[in-house]
Amino acid sequence: MSQPVPGQRPAAPEPLRLVQEFLNTRWERAGVEELDSPRGLLRWAAARGLVETDAPVGQSDLDLALALRDTLRELLAARRPVETGVLASLPLRCDIQAGRLVLVPDGAGITAALARILIAGVEAERDGRWERLKLCAAPDCRWAFYDPSRNRSATWCNMAVCGSRAKARSYYRRQRAASALPTPELRSPRRPRPPEPCRARAAPRHSWLRPAADPRRPRRGSRNRGPRRPG
Repeated sequence: MSQPVPGQRPAAPEPLRLVQEFLNTRWERAGVEELDSPRGLLRWAAARGLVETDAPVGQSDLDLALALRDTLRELLAARRPVETGVLASLPLRCDIQAGRLVLVPDGAGITAALARILIAGVEAERDGRWERLKLCAAPDCRWAFYDPSRNRSATWCNMAVCGSRAKARSYYRRQRAASALPTPELRSPRRPRPPEPCRARAAPRHSWLRPAADPRRPRRGSRNRGPRRPG
């Protein structure tokens, strides 16, 4: 499936990209389902070189593929243990390659192709890339995307579309909640105080506004006895 919208995040590296493409065979927003029939499952697997174009595929193979996809999507959404009964139906065996113990598909056909998808997820879990594969937080999208950021904080598959829609809905909810709050009672405005009359203030005792006393004039309350005679 092609990218749902322009500006999509970069695809996951191999082999995790196989898991990402398998999860994105269903897209909620457009109502797209690539695995709608056994023939659709064969077409998808053959386009990726997992099986031959004339490999036999039946309804039971389709049911197994859908169960595996639902399990992986639930695991990404919950990040916790989920029902793993479908994994027991996949043909897997242990092998030693380059001195390492690895899982390999046991046999051929469409069930072996589904086993290769699960093995790709196990390898991504081992090298730490599985935590970067996420489902878009938008309920109407749920596109599987790869988060290449350093802190692994991406939430939406596309910030310009799913991210902006989520923020717009959040803003609308906050505005509605604020408008539903009871409005405070309006109080009558206070009457302005009338201006106080201007009163002349007495000049301070020691101020340049008070005229200086005449040194030749006797002070009030004292007697002018004249010059004092020597004794």
